[in-house]
This record gives sequence, C-alpha cells and structure tokens, in this order.
Amino acid sequence: MTMIKFYKNFMAIACCTLLLSACSNVFYPKANALEEIRQGMSPKQVTNLLGKPDYRRINYDLEEWEYRKMTSPLDSEPTVIIVRFEDERLVYMDSYKESERPQKPRPPRH
Repeated sequence: MTMIKFYKNFMAIACCTLLLSACSNVFYPKANALEEIRQGMSPKQVTNLLGKPDYRRINYDLEEWEYRKMTSPLDSEPTVIIVRFEDERLVYMDSYKESERPQKPRPPRH
C-alpha cells in the first residue's frame, strides 16, 4: 500500500514540476522585464531578461528576435516583442498585443 501512495505522490510532484517549467516559457522571468530593456544592451543581457527568442531573423549585420509571451496570467492574447541588434548591440524594440500588429503599407491600386 505504501508503494502505491509513494507512486501517486511522485507522479503529482512530477506533473506539477512539468507544468511549472512549461509556464516559464510563456511568461516573462521578471514582471518588469520590458521596462528594463535599453538601447545598447547585448544579446546576452536581453536573453537574461526575456529568455530565448521564439523566432530569429538574420540579415547581414542586422539580427531581429521575436517573442510571443503572455505578460500575465490574466492576458487573453500574447504580447509580441521585436528586438533588433546591429553589431551585437540592441538598436530597436517594439511591443504590441498580437491583435494590434502594425500593418505593413500596401502599394496603391491602379
């Protein structure tokens, strides 16, 4: 009987650990991480605040990272964060709700 109880407790702890580790990829490590982002930061400094990016784009000396994160458990949609690096230094950051994605201008119709 004690082996069954041990097994149930072990499985409960394992499930909780798995769920908590999965949540670490969804929410920011720090509540005010976006406020701490500054121009001139290195990629390592940004990674320490926001974690690994969800997407990366590289074009010569320009590197762009994109994050899609829920900023709090109450959010209904993710916040998109775009950061750009030139020569290993942060030069640009933008953040917006996914539904408010800025539209690219379209060429005029003739």
